[in-house]
Amino acid sequence: MAVFGGGYGFEGIREASRLRGIEVLYWGDVDTHGFHILDQLRSHHPHVCSLLMDEETLLAHRDFWGREETPSRAVLTHLNAAENALYTALQAGTHQPKLRLEHELLRWDYVMERLQAALDTE
Repeated sequence: MAVFGGGYGFEGIREASRLRGIEVLYWGDVDTHGFHILDQLRSHHPHVCSLLMDEETLLAHRDFWGREETPSRAVLTHLNAAENALYTALQAGTHQPKLRLEHELLRWDYVMERLQAALDTE
């Protein structure tokens, strides 16, 4: 199953027992709140894998960078090392202060290539 981010309002799948037995790919905004949402989702479904929430995707879509007005400063405990490194870089303004890349703005050819590659590794 692939879940296209829906903000903090993922209550509909929070307790979904059906998700426990399948692979779940999730992508949301590449910003501090996007990682906060991923962290919250993983607190209920630790097996969720992120997709398109990496530095490669961020840098490949520089033309679509926006501004995150109120970045999250939350301590996140359910991110992997690469996700945590990007979350920390976003907080620090490494690439640009208050950087945000909305997932709706990703080029669909890029999305489909990455999604297919993720599915092919099964």
